[in-house]
Amino acid sequence: MTATGSAVQAAAGVGRRLWGTLFRKYVGLFLAVVAVALLSNGLFQAWLAAEEHRAQLIRIQQEQADSAASKITQFIREIEGQLGWTTQ
Repeated sequence: MTATGSAVQAAAGVGRRLWGTLFRKYVGLFLAVVAVALLSNGLFQAWLAAEEHRAQLIRIQQEQADSAASKITQFIREIEGQLGWTTQ
């Protein structure tokens, strides 16, 4: 082997090693970006689901409060009617 042949082989070995580490860095960066995107999307979806659930609970509680208020109003009107009937 000549000196230039061994230099070419050494340069090729360094190039392959450099390309391999650079490739691993790009793959790692790509995986990190994808992982961050998926994680942030999952957190955002969970937050939206929690907000929707909270809004549904508020709506249900409002309906229950309205129903209780109407029953109380009806009960008071019946009592007023009975008191009006007894005072005559």
